[in-house]
This record gives sequence, structure tokens and C-alpha cells, in this order.
Amino acid sequence: MFDSMRALLLAAVGAVDLTDEKLRAIVEDLVRRGEIAADEARDLRARWAQRRASRDEELDDRIRAVVDETLGRRNVASHASVADLQARVDALEQAVTALIASDAHPR
Repeated sequence: MFDSMRALLLAAVGAVDLTDEKLRAIVEDLVRRGEIAADEARDLRARWAQRRASRDEELDDRIRAVVDETLGRRNVASHASVADLQARVDALEQAVTALIASDAHPR
């Protein structure tokens, strides 16, 4: 399952890179033919990059949601729940150590 998700993600990344290359080639061709100015081309590429960053964030959010849902259905502990349990274990270890120390040295 994770292999198929990884393959899908890599395909999406490849498609985005291909699209960026295609856009760059089209814009360079438009500049070369004099249909747009170089500063317009820079603005166009900047707007494209900004939209792409926004889409990347949306994609990350969607992937995170699917992974979280999938792991939740599989009853896999999240990083946050493991960290919480580790903190509780650490606190219990300190309490036990303090109790053992107090029993070893009665007042």
C-alpha cells in the first residue's frame, strides 16, 4: 500500500517538474518571438511558482490526511501519542526512582 502511495507521489512530482519545464520553454519561446517582454516572462514565472507552491501545500495536506486516516484505520500510533506516552513513562520512572531513594534512606 505504501509502495503504491509512494509511486503516486513520485508520479505527481514528475508531472509538476515536466509542467514547469514546459512552461519555461513556452515562455522563453514567447519572449524569443517578441510576443511578451522579458519582465512579463519573469512575472509570469513568479506567479506560476507562487500557484505551484500553493498547490504543493494543498497536495501535502491531502497526502497527510490520507496517511493519517490510513494509519488510524490500521490502529498505528501517531508520533504525538508515542511522545505523550514517552513523557508519561519518563515521569513514572522519576517517581519510582524517588520512591526507591526514599525507601533506601528512611528518615
